[in-house]
Amino acid sequence: MRTPHVIACSIITAGTLLLPAASAQAAPAASQPPRLQQAAFTSPQRGYGLFNLLGRRACRAEVAATADGGAQFGRSHIAARWSCDGNDPVTQIAADNAGDVFVFGPALAVSYDHGRSWTPARVGDVLALSAVGRSAWLLTARCTGHGTVADRCPVRLLASADGGRSWRQIRLPGATVAGFGSQVVGQADLVRTSRAAGYVLTSPGVNSRGKPDAARIWITSNGGASWARHAVPCGLDALSAALAVAPTGRIFVACASEPGAGSQAKALASSPNGSTWTVRSPCAHGTIVCPPLSFGYLGQIAATSNGTVFLVGPRSSLLVTHNAGRTWRAVKPLIGDDGGGTSSVSFFGQRGIVVGNDPANDELPAIWHTADGGTHWQVVHPAIS
Repeated sequence: MRTPHVIACSIITAGTLLLPAASAQAAPAASQPPRLQQAAFTSPQRGYGLFNLLGRRACRAEVAATADGGAQFGRSHIAARWSCDGNDPVTQIAADNAGDVFVFGPALAVSYDHGRSWTPARVGDVLALSAVGRSAWLLTARCTGHGTVADRCPVRLLASADGGRSWRQIRLPGATVAGFGSQVVGQADLVRTSRAAGYVLTSPGVNSRGKPDAARIWITSNGGASWARHAVPCGLDALSAALAVAPTGRIFVACASEPGAGSQAKALASSPNGSTWTVRSPCAHGTIVCPPLSFGYLGQIAATSNGTVFLVGPRSSLLVTHNAGRTWRAVKPLIGDDGGGTSSVSFFGQRGIVVGNDPANDELPAIWHTADGGTHWQVVHPAIS
């Protein structure tokens, strides 16, 4: 993970991070079209795409807006640049419905004008970001270890009430992720169901004992003024976890073991309140070859009811369970596969959106839509102006 070129330093004053202004940058003409990596939708039709354009030496991330569900994106603008021999500074995108757009992971850049101009910010390694209205929360971590010493790195929760123009820290007691020297290697997830209600998940650290692990979850209903902290049993030797909250309020955590050769053992835990958990897996715990759930790697999950959960990830098709994790199946027709896989899934009521690579069209990026909770899907192949 690397930090992008920063045009100005951030300033922290009285607990608030002030971001400098930035001028608009339109993407220059290119010999090859940018490739869609990720998308953030504020409605089933309106949203933003994060595109990568990889050159021989210089690479860049560009953002473009859509008003038709991703079939057509407008003119793209540069959000980040980096040397192609390094890692992408931004891999995720989020947005609110007022024109504020965020690209992050591990770096952070913010746009206040629908993605036309961008302001980089130094806040540490950004692990997750969520926007509800003009309220944005992000999780960031910074490791201070030395050499090759494994460590636990503190996680900070920053909140903005003005679309990312200024930030303040919210106390999140005891939250840490794994680090190795000065590098953040652990993960965290963030879900908000309203301006006041939020859920923070940190994945288990490295476990050399080969025994079942537990993730950690923090829950607030008052904007972070107080938190309830609970352990989440994974049922397996887990390295990563993903979080979702159903419209009913039921919490789901998918845990995954060490990945290898395109497979990864996974299990799904669910809870009505975070205190008591039920862990389900269609396989014997620790069994890595257990199709279709073990095929591919864990990315994101989305829950639409107390039993229905969708799962996406690298080298994974879109998977669904209708019984809270007892059994899983690949959605048909196939959405993503063991080539490029799927990168994101989100729902607006019964209307859902999945971004991934289309196995029926040379693994090109595609966006799938459902209007009936996932029973039927239609695909669009995005074009960019």
